[in-house]
Amino acid sequence: MTLLNVIIDDLTILTLNGTFEYLADPTFDNSNKSHKVQQSGGATFTIHGEGFNNVGEITVERVDKPCDVPTDNSAVCETPPKLKNQPDSQTIIVKFDGLILPVTIEYVDDPTFKKFEGLYEYDKESAIQIKVNVGNIKMYIGDLQYKVDVNILGITVVFLAAALVTTVVIGMLAVIVLKKKKKKAIKEFKMELITREEMIRKASREEFADAQMNIRDIKSDLVTARVPFLDYQTYILHLLFPNQDNILVHCLLEDMIRSSTKKQQKVLFRRFDSIVLRLMVNWLQIGLFRHLTSHSGMQLFMLYKAVQTITEMGPIDALTGSSKNTIAEEKLLKMRIEHQNLTLQIDLNGNSDQHYPVKVLDCDTISQVKQKCCAQIYKNKPASEIPHNDELYLEWQEGSAGKLTLNDIDNTSEKNNGLVCLNTLKHYMVNNNSKMALMYKPHVEEDVYVNSQGFRTESVTSEDISLLVADNGEGEVVEIQKWHLVY
Repeated sequence: MTLLNVIIDDLTILTLNGTFEYLADPTFDNSNKSHKVQQSGGATFTIHGEGFNNVGEITVERVDKPCDVPTDNSAVCETPPKLKNQPDSQTIIVKFDGLILPVTIEYVDDPTFKKFEGLYEYDKESAIQIKVNVGNIKMYIGDLQYKVDVNILGITVVFLAAALVTTVVIGMLAVIVLKKKKKKAIKEFKMELITREEMIRKASREEFADAQMNIRDIKSDLVTARVPFLDYQTYILHLLFPNQDNILVHCLLEDMIRSSTKKQQKVLFRRFDSIVLRLMVNWLQIGLFRHLTSHSGMQLFMLYKAVQTITEMGPIDALTGSSKNTIAEEKLLKMRIEHQNLTLQIDLNGNSDQHYPVKVLDCDTISQVKQKCCAQIYKNKPASEIPHNDELYLEWQEGSAGKLTLNDIDNTSEKNNGLVCLNTLKHYMVNNNSKMALMYKPHVEEDVYVNSQGFRTESVTSEDISLLVADNGEGEVVEIQKWHLVY
């Protein structure tokens, strides 16, 4: 700290009362290297060190603008233009008040610029001139015309609104079309339902009328021929030994009595029920014989014939016993079977004097046709007087190849995956009102028919569901599987 005396013209001495403080000179970073700048000058370079704020002004020779001091550790200065006829590497002087810092500058050629070839447009209102300043270089390169400002936001909003409206309209049209289609489908479904209901009503009325006619025929037959009741002895025999003939019953009783011991004789007639229960059931059935023959037998027989008639009016599977018209759900034929009603003119045993009209279905097997023929010809006859299917054969007298014997299985039967389909009237292409003969089988068959060579024919009933057999020509029995309506 010291006082400052100011002497003016050696005559006037001015002593300032203020005090002055001397600060340390700035120091410089030795890492300052040479800088490459354009020859026109005006480029900036940075000097690093300490104490730059202690200096009043930092200047560069031949540069009017003083250096900027952003911090105490750095100063940003401009370069002067290159001296003519001097080498590219020159030393310039940077003055920190009375302190001088030499800085090496490496001058390079000034950059060049290409002017615009035309008028460039941009999104503003008026044209402007484009000038480029690089250091002390100021270059005019052309004009810039701003184009009309487009309201992108407005266009986007309009576009989105139009897309939204279009989507809404398309959606509404789609909903309207779907509703119309739905209404049309519902209307068509209702019409189809009404049509099917009408068809069902018509078929029901026709079947009901046919059933009424059949029941009327049954009543008229019963009035004349009466119900075929069994005699008391046969009734008791069938009650105690169902599905057995007399010879077999006597043989069975003799064998059972002969082979049984005293302990086994107590359970001789016992099945799965208790003795008391079996005695009660047999006593009731025996006691009802007179009541059946005199009162309720007629009604029960009518009920049986009515159920049989209604059942046989629809398709029945010959192997499983499933029927389209049944009162038992487990025996309901759930498949839709296309069928037609046929009426056959049956000649019994070749006697052409009398023909029996028999109503059948074209999906009936030959055994079913023979059963219906026997039911019509031998109606109201005892079961013992009705011949069995195995005792009869059906002959088509108007076949395309002449007389043709129809069988459930022959060499024309349809085979698929090892299964054989039972022959039906549709298989033989039998027409309505065809003439056929129901013949008793002779003991020795000498006639050879077109469809019976090399194959043993068989008859199938609904009770015979097991695998049936065919002859392979060598006397050996080969098991084959069969199907009728249900595959």
